[in-house]
Amino acid sequence: MSIDTALTRLVGVEHPVVQTGMGWVAGPRLVAATARAGDSASSPPRP
Repeated sequence: MSIDTALTRLVGVEHPVVQTGMGWVAGPRLVAATARAGDSASSPPRP
């Protein structure tokens, strides 16, 4: 079952995954892996 909204049609996503920001636990390896998997930049690397 896909989710059909104006936003999912606009970006071409059938099954959106929503998560909270992970800045305080995300290291560079996790950020790179999720970016390669299609993440929309919600996991900035920690300083």
